[in-house]
Amino acid sequence: MRRRSAAASLIVLLAGAAACDRSAPAPSVDPAVYSEARDLAAELPLAEIHRETHRIDFGDAGSRRHLLEGWGADEIDGLDATTFAWGLGVSSLVEFTVLEPRNLKVVGRCRAFRWQDAQRQTVTVEVNGRRIRDLRLEGKMTEIRFTLPAEDLARGRNRLRFLYSYHGSPSRVIPGSADSRQLAVAWDFLRFGTERDELTLVAGAEGLFVPAGSEMRTYFRLDGPGYLLIDGLERGGRGRRLRVSVRVDGGVEGSEWVIEVPSGPTAIDLGNPPVSLVEIRLTALPARSGSGDPSGVLVRAPELRSRPTPTDAPVPATEAAPPGRPHVIVYLP
Repeated sequence: MRRRSAAASLIVLLAGAAACDRSAPAPSVDPAVYSEARDLAAELPLAEIHRETHRIDFGDAGSRRHLLEGWGADEIDGLDATTFAWGLGVSSLVEFTVLEPRNLKVVGRCRAFRWQDAQRQTVTVEVNGRRIRDLRLEGKMTEIRFTLPAEDLARGRNRLRFLYSYHGSPSRVIPGSADSRQLAVAWDFLRFGTERDELTLVAGAEGLFVPAGSEMRTYFRLDGPGYLLIDGLERGGRGRRLRVSVRVDGGVEGSEWVIEVPSGPTAIDLGNPPVSLVEIRLTALPARSGSGDPSGVLVRAPELRSRPTPTDAPVPATEAAPPGRPHVIVYLP
């Protein structure tokens, strides 16, 4: 567990040396006092789901949102039905999401636009404005590999730019071509991290399964003291860490912890704010090296506990309206 703030506190109760002992007593949150319960698993259909970018398939409409500038239309190779998109002009820019900065391996497949007298294409890779390395490309589809350093990545959205040493128009260098675009490199795909199956965040009778590299965001109204309770955390495959973040009323700063998995019952004290909108994020963090893990974290019985809103509070008396002139209604023809 990391960082502790005055706004909320974290209590992790373990039964002896057995960190995942399911018989460990629950944290001392009196259910008679904190009688209002909200099941986070049941809230999944209303939650926001955020995922790390695992793969960009150029030429596929589902990946178009990652392509920010310097890209041609989606295309299909007539020989092998490979989808691709041309990088155009001097550079191309893509956007991808990282939930936990770490050394991230990237694998791709691409080819340079070549003609008889063309020079060899060199692609300079930059991430968030920092130069990573140069890649030399041939005129046929070639696999490329590079690593993005953890210190150059940010939590959330990141930008990857490819700068091209040359570009050319087929209409000027290929006899009979009417294509006037400035072509540089044809891109097939980019994969962030190791090959793995895509897992889905799901809710079941035991709680929530959060795949590594996925984040669930839920929002609740809180009228006073409250707790986030978790019966325990278990590994799904090789998942090892869950990050819990709590923010009040849309604040940028909040309280945050990283809990090692497996663990026993956990209670997070949300403090005693006035009437507030509380955002809770549950993030299954990928492995610190490489990209992650075809795995995740099982979050057992996550629920928000709060005190009921008083319904018998006296209603303040309203002052009688001062006497005044009577209202006159005039009907016009």
